Formats: sequence, C-alpha cells, structure tokens
Amino acid sequence: FLFAILAGLLIATILFAYSYANSPVVRQTTDLASLPSTTERPPADARLLAEYGRAIRIFRLQGFLFFGTSEQVVSQIRSATQEASGLKSVIIDFARVTEMDSASANAFKRIIALSKSNQFSIILSGLNESLKETLLRASVAPDEQDHVTFATDLDVALEQAETLLLGSDRNE
Repeated sequence: FLFAILAGLLIATILFAYSYANSPVVRQTTDLASLPSTTERPPADARLLAEYGRAIRIFRLQGFLFFGTSEQVVSQIRSATQEASGLKSVIIDFARVTEMDSASANAFKRIIALSKSNQFSIILSGLNESLKETLLRASVAPDEQDHVTFATDLDVALEQAETLLLGSDRNE
C-alpha cells in the first residue's frame, strides 16, 4: 500500500514537471519599435526609435520558472541573438512571474554570458523582492558597466533601452 502511494506520487510529480515544462513561460516577444515607452520624445528621436527599435528585444514572462521552463527563455533569447544583427539590449519582464527556483536563476547566468559574448545589455524589470533575492543569490546582479541592470517596471526598462539606443545612435 505504501509503495503504491509513493509510486503514484512520483508519477504525478513527473507528469506535473513534464506538462508544466511544456507550458509557455514567454508570454510575449516583441521589440522597442512595437512597444515604446510612455516617455514623450522629440519627433526626430521618435523616428530613430521606430527605425532602430528592432535592436531592442523584449521578453515578457509569466508563471513559475523552474529548470524546465527557464530553458524556453534561454532558447528564445539565443534565437533572437542569431536573428537580429546589431542587437543592443534585451529586456526581460518578470511582472507576471510568480516564483523561480535556483536552477532558473542559474539559467539567467547563461543568458548573461550569451549577452557578453554578443555584446548586448540586459535589463531585468518587474522583479518582486523574492525574485530579486533568488537572482542575487545566483550572482545575477547589476554591474558597474551597466551590462546588467534592474528596472522597477517595464516602462522604466523601455525608457532605459530607448536612452541607450538613442545614445549609441548618436555616437555612431
């Protein structure tokens, strides 16, 4: 009887992990040209953002992030780096993420390594205290070079990315 209960529990856990790993954790993928910030910009800047906004990719996440679902995020960001030449920044919005485990936090370390090798910055937005603490424990933290930054919400992240894009466009 005890063996049957343990076997049932193990099978239920495996089925849950499998089905949840296949549920989409990336709710929306877009770019800055399609989703600008609410900040009003001069017409010349707005034209530049519309023209070069594809250099900023935005990933809006949802649900519980664990080892199975975090691979979806890594895979989609890897694909975005291969598709978009001249990628300047990736915004990852956690506003609808309920929780994450340490394996997911380590997946974000791989995303940071990918961003360093492809020379784009990462802006993490909408982190609640629990998510921020999990990421900091995994050494995913803002750095002095502004390679990784935290933003309070998506609009602040969009504004940071716009400023970055406008600044780099004027330097080129």
